[in-house]
Parts: sequence; C-alpha cells; structure tokens
Amino acid sequence: MAEETIKDVLGADASIGIFKNSGGEDFHYYTQKLKCKTTYIGLGADATPGFHNPNVTFDTKALEYGVDIWCRLVEKRLG
Repeated sequence: MAEETIKDVLGADASIGIFKNSGGEDFHYYTQKLKCKTTYIGLGADATPGFHNPNVTFDTKALEYGVDIWCRLVEKRLG
C-alpha cells in the first residue's frame, strides 16, 4: 500500500522497493517485535551542511510530499 501511494504522488521511479535495513533508530526494534513495516521518505543527498547538523537545509517541498503520502495512506487504510 505504501509503495503504491508513493508512486502515485512522486511517480513510478520514486520507490526503490523493499530492502533490508538494520535501522538507525529504536523504531527498528519495534518492527521486529510487532511484525510491522517501515517506510522511509528521503530528503535527498544535497542537504547542507549535512544531516545531524543543527544548520542543515534541504528542499522543504519534501515535507509537502511526505504529508501528501501519509494523508493518502491514512485515507486508504481507513477506507
């Protein structure tokens, strides 16, 4: 459902499909215990001066896309 929604919003090339990831946050632990899945929405590789920096800047359009994707997912899930 998530991959289909991402493609609807951003186009067919926007999803890289399913991949294994050890995760970098505690939420990865929940996916193992609760048997759920995660979805990542990337901001691109051009963030400056780099992620995890208090002065990071990125294209804020990514936030709009993310909200659109999550709203559509909720609508699909709730029917």
